[in-house]
Amino acid sequence: MISKIKSPARLHGMVKPPGDKSISHRASLLNSISKGVSHVSNFCVGDDRSSMLGCLRGLGANITRHTNCKISGAEECFEIIGSGLHGLAEPTDVLNAGNSGTTMRLISGLLAGQDFFSVITGDDSLRNRPMKRITTPLTQMGADINGRDDNSLAPLSFKGSSLQGIEYTMPVASAQLKSCLIIAGLYSSSPSIIHQPAESRDHTERMLNSMGGDLEINGLTIKTGNKELSSVDVKVPSDTSGSAFWLIAGACHSDSKITIPRMGMNPTRTGVLEVLKSMNANITIENEHLEGGEPTGDVTVSTS
Repeated sequence: MISKIKSPARLHGMVKPPGDKSISHRASLLNSISKGVSHVSNFCVGDDRSSMLGCLRGLGANITRHTNCKISGAEECFEIIGSGLHGLAEPTDVLNAGNSGTTMRLISGLLAGQDFFSVITGDDSLRNRPMKRITTPLTQMGADINGRDDNSLAPLSFKGSSLQGIEYTMPVASAQLKSCLIIAGLYSSSPSIIHQPAESRDHTERMLNSMGGDLEINGLTIKTGNKELSSVDVKVPSDTSGSAFWLIAGACHSDSKITIPRMGMNPTRTGVLEVLKSMNANITIENEHLEGGEPTGDVTVSTS
């Protein structure tokens, strides 16, 4: 079957992409282990985030989906009643991360510091993705982990253990590995020093510090803290990656004006904007501000 795609005569209007996937993951996890009640709106609902929510609920997290949310202007949100760092419970069943590598790696950092037994697995694909990159430093911190192929593959089991900080140089720039170690650091008796080879997305660091965490960041080096966190409401920005298609279409079309409100403007994620600007694309950014530590803005792209 042959399909023909015809370019529209004009591209004008406002586009609201789904909420940022990375921030949605972190908002649900970190608010679950903070103290207080939070509301997360514009949450990116999808299979990966559903896996994250399922794992957190399996650990006893109190997460409820609401309409007519208390956050001003939000039609729907998730209410999370935080249990504090030490309020989670031993799961009655195996936790399932589905196809979500982010869920597997971030939850593993959480499980490593608990005082109970737990197992996390995933689908056929995830069970064959390498996990040695997280199990090695977690084991160095004192985590008791067992997995297939010398702890390289899920399912991964965790036994209650006491963690200590380490000094660790990451072999690659990875936001998932970094976040895993930062989360484990919340349960460590001493700080960890994490050296990154290059910059990676910093959503975990921004959100933790907005919750009162005591991370110290000096260039590519991070010193973790174990301070109790305070819940924060999060209006998840529009996903930067999901916005890229519209930005490129608007820059290329001969009759366009597209506005994306509250787009994520995290400098570790705005490469597409920088490239388009370097090509003299007609882009304006208004209403720039911080929400939960994350920069956002209303981005308009017009015929260039």
